[in-house]
Amino acid sequence: MEAAKQKYLQAERHCLSSPMGVNDLHGSILNDLGDIYLHQFALNEAEASFKKALELHEASQNILGQGEGHYGLGKTYVELGKPIQAEVSYKKALEFHKAASDNVGQGNDYQGLGETYQRQNKLAEAESSYQKALEFQKIANHILNQGNALLGLGYIYRKINRFDEAEASYHKALKLHIAANNLFHQGIDHQGLGDTYLCLNKISEAEASFKKALELKKAANDVVGEGIALNGLGRVHMKRSQYKKAKGMFEEALKLHGQIQATDWEEEDQKFLDMVLAKINWTAME
Repeated sequence: MEAAKQKYLQAERHCLSSPMGVNDLHGSILNDLGDIYLHQFALNEAEASFKKALELHEASQNILGQGEGHYGLGKTYVELGKPIQAEVSYKKALEFHKAASDNVGQGNDYQGLGETYQRQNKLAEAESSYQKALEFQKIANHILNQGNALLGLGYIYRKINRFDEAEASYHKALKLHIAANNLFHQGIDHQGLGDTYLCLNKISEAEASFKKALELKKAANDVVGEGIALNGLGRVHMKRSQYKKAKGMFEEALKLHGQIQATDWEEEDQKFLDMVLAKINWTAME
C-alpha cells in the first residue's frame, strides 16, 4: 500500500510539472490517492485529496470525475463521524453519476447512503438505500457490489429482528462474494451470520460462522475484522458460561484493536471483558 501511494505521488508530481498539469488525469490520480489514504485511515489527507480532485474535475467540467470526488468525500465523512456531510456528498455524487448514466456509480452512492443512514440508526432509510443499490448493481451486473448491498440488507434485517431474512441476505451475499473471490467481504458475511445465529440462540452455528470469519479475516490481513471475529467467539463462550475462554477471546480482541487504535471496538471489547470478569469473580465467590 505504501509503495502504491509513492507511485501515485510521483505521478502527481509528473502531472504538475507538465504543461497540462491541471487536467482530468491529475484529478483521477488524486481520487486514487484519496482512496489509498482512506484505506490507511489517514482521513485528513484523504479529504484533502478528494477536494483537490473535485476542484480539477470541476474546472474541466468532467461529470464522472466530479461524481467520484463527491463519492470519495462521502466515504471520508462517514469515517470522520460526520454523517450530515456524508449524506450531502453522496447525494451530490448521485446527481453526477445519474447525469453520466453510470449505474455502478449510482449503486455505490446508494450503498454509501445506506451506510450513512445505518450509522444514524435510520434503518428504514438505510433499507431503502440498500435496495436501490442492489437494483443498480444488478443492472450493471456487478457481482461484488450486489453482495455488498445484500450484506447491508442483512445487517438491517437483523437489527429489526427479521432474522430469517437476515440469514437469507447474508447467505446470498456470501455466494456472490465467493464468486468475486473477495475474502474481506466473505469474512463480514460470516460475521453477520454469526451475529444472526446468536440472536436465534443457535450457538453452534454462531461459533462455526465466527471461526470462519476469523480465518478469512486473517487471510485478508484485516486486523479490525480479526478482532471483531474474536469478540464474536467471546460472546459464544459467554452464552455457554465458559467465562475463562470468553475472557481470553476478549483480551485477544482488545489487543488487536488496540494495536491499530480502533477506538470504538476497543470500547466494545472492554465492555464485554468487564462483564466476563464480573461473572468470573461472582462465580469464585459462590
